[in-house]
Amino acid sequence: MTAGVTADDGRLSDTVRLILAGLIPLVAFVLQWTFWAAIQPYVWFLFFPAVFFSSWIGGKRAGLAATAFSTMAVWWFFIPERFSFALERSTSAFSIVIFAGMGVVFSLTHDRLRKANQQAADALAAVIDARDQLEERVSLRTAELGQTVVALRASEEKYQLIAETAEDWIYWIAPDGKFPFISPSCERMTGYSMLEFTSNPQLITEMVHPEDRVSFLPHSENIIHESKPDYLEFRIITKTGEILWIGHCCVPIYNMEGKYAGRRGTNRNITERKQAEERILAQATLLDSAQDAIMVRSDADEIIYWNEGAMKTYGWTQEEVMGQVTHTLLQTRFPKPLAEIKAEIAERGLWEGELTHVCKSGREIVVNSRWVLNKDNAGSLTGTLEINRDITELKLAEKALRERDEQFRTLANSMPNLAWWANGDGYITWYNRRWYEYTGTTPEQMEGWGWQSVHDPEMLPLVMERWTASIATGELFDMEFPLRGADGVFRTFLTRMQPVRDSAGQVIRWFGTNTDITELKQSQEVIRRINEELEGRVRERTAQLEAVNKELEAFSYSVAHDLRAPLRAVDGYTRILIEEYESRLDAEGKRICSVISESAKDMGKLIDDLLAFSRVGRAVMSSSVINMETMARSIFFELTNPESRERIDFRVGPLPSATGDTSLIRQVWMNLLSNAVKFSSKKELAIIEVSAERSADEIVYSIRDNGAGFDMQYMDKLFGVFQRLHSTKEFEGTGVGLAIVHRIILRHGGRIWAEGETGKGATFHFTFRKGE
Repeated sequence: MTAGVTADDGRLSDTVRLILAGLIPLVAFVLQWTFWAAIQPYVWFLFFPAVFFSSWIGGKRAGLAATAFSTMAVWWFFIPERFSFALERSTSAFSIVIFAGMGVVFSLTHDRLRKANQQAADALAAVIDARDQLEERVSLRTAELGQTVVALRASEEKYQLIAETAEDWIYWIAPDGKFPFISPSCERMTGYSMLEFTSNPQLITEMVHPEDRVSFLPHSENIIHESKPDYLEFRIITKTGEILWIGHCCVPIYNMEGKYAGRRGTNRNITERKQAEERILAQATLLDSAQDAIMVRSDADEIIYWNEGAMKTYGWTQEEVMGQVTHTLLQTRFPKPLAEIKAEIAERGLWEGELTHVCKSGREIVVNSRWVLNKDNAGSLTGTLEINRDITELKLAEKALRERDEQFRTLANSMPNLAWWANGDGYITWYNRRWYEYTGTTPEQMEGWGWQSVHDPEMLPLVMERWTASIATGELFDMEFPLRGADGVFRTFLTRMQPVRDSAGQVIRWFGTNTDITELKQSQEVIRRINEELEGRVRERTAQLEAVNKELEAFSYSVAHDLRAPLRAVDGYTRILIEEYESRLDAEGKRICSVISESAKDMGKLIDDLLAFSRVGRAVMSSSVINMETMARSIFFELTNPESRERIDFRVGPLPSATGDTSLIRQVWMNLLSNAVKFSSKKELAIIEVSAERSADEIVYSIRDNGAGFDMQYMDKLFGVFQRLHSTKEFEGTGVGLAIVHRIILRHGGRIWAEGETGKGATFHFTFRKGE
């Protein structure tokens, strides 16, 4: 018996398949991102197979998700303009539409193909299971029918032998009940001798089975009173205790005067006939209970027997079909001329094939029909036994399966990959068109294990070892090896062989693909060499940077020590000049001395800012979780006094924590908040607002003020060293603070930008990774 295929067989679960399907486009994206320099401008190069296999493994949902992910990834990261959904060329939009459309087609086609294949497999398994059960029952019943036919023929031969040898027990009973004549066959039949019958006229009554005496006793009286022959069947118990059925025919005898002179009769042993009738009755009951349509046709093809299975199959009752010509009633369509079928059954006594019949309802069905000739003991044809099994659903399932198989073959033949099917034992039965195009071989050359002829002889033993192990364990086969093309050149292929299991978990088939990765391997080799060259250049540049850093450190040391001394001298002598010679200086001289002193102080502050800027790039970072809200509030209070805070509306929204170097991040808040306070100082009511927004992988912090603002056309100068958008007379400063902030944010992997309008304030945004 064939077990039906269930939905929860040995295949991967839906969750695992969806995870695998989801990983494929992600892997394609990572590979394309990694090797983009080598494969551009072929933006869809890796995503077509990714979408195809995602939909093949995970079905419609996975395929559509992979299509959407791949479309957005290519659009944003690989199609100009990159990192934008704007398109430089109209052809890019066309390629996006084509890819998305094909992805949807792949997803829907794979989903329908997978579901249809599963439904067809389930239906076919169920039909095969039902067919096997019916065949088993019909086989048993056919065997019993054959035994019955043999027994009937044996009975008929026995009856003929009895008739020829006068085995009937013939007797004559006088009016007084005595036996004037009794044939010798009575002793063979009953075991009692003729003497016992003649000496005991009541012996025959005593032999009658007790259950049949009720009908037997009035039998003789009826013959005498009605003066006509009578026939009765009853049972007797022989001398040995055997029970026999007797067919008793009795005729009254009258003398010349018309007086009753006794009766003559024959007793025939009909035991075998009665047993045969019982067997025939039992067989008829068996045939009526069969699900198959069973009928008996006469030699003129007229119906003489019609079982209940035929009534259920075709819709006609026994009364409606008796005497009807079978092929006319059922509007039979034959696979070949009826004359040829009759010639075949006359020669072999048996014919089997498929017929198309029309039921009473008008429904057309296909049946598997078996015809067997019936003959009598003389060998004369008495009719034809016909057994029809409705296989319409099976034929529809086979048709659907063929259509699905054709769809799969069409799809597989359109693949750029080499693909094939193999039996559970590894015997390959089918290759797609691409295989023959690449290898230049024929199906006859490749069937079974012929594929070994296109393998590299040095690699073939390892391939056979791995393939044999997968066949034995049922595990996925995944390996890279070369295959020889029709031009004789070996190219490297990635080969994957996926097992297909039945409901019991047994591998019944393998599906394999060979993907040409020659260019990929070559690209990998090129990338490897480029990486080696880049690593050498990085080492060289690192050494150069280390030397530059040492020079910067020396420069910083020089600035910190050598430049400060002259500035201190200028400032000191200027103060002495003012203190000791103030009476000799006029107003202009005093002003010039004041300018010299202030300039020396500004120069010192500028030196301090430059040193701070250089230290930001060299400082060793120590990361920790920073409470950004607490830090912003505390710095604001450090920068302002109670009087200035009365005219500033300082607003702080919820600020998520972040992970970074505390001292460096403090400089960020110090510079940005001091700028906000400074550039809004001329407002009667200054507003400074600090807020934050979360995105998928970062936090955007914003400091907004309603101060002087700036012109956006100078945005590119804002974060440069010594770049100022306002004069020192308006707002003091060295122009280094925002450059320091920019460098700190970059070192933490973030971004910083600003928005502003002259006279209406400015907003500074910077991003940071989320706090843990």
